[in-house]
Amino acid sequence: MNIFILDACALIAHFAKENGADNVKNILKNAIDDENTKVYMNKINLMEVYYDVIKSYNE
Repeated sequence: MNIFILDACALIAHFAKENGADNVKNILKNAIDDENTKVYMNKINLMEVYYDVIKSYNE
């Protein structure tokens, strides 16, 4: 089983198409396509991504 733990920077880089975005995209795609690949993220990091998205769109 493949297990990945993402932090906020990884997901923000993915959304902003920054360096490493392709790696995160591949990890997420593998998690969708392969039931033996799991991706986890801490709730605090998820809220950091949420805050960054809200801040970026001024909503």
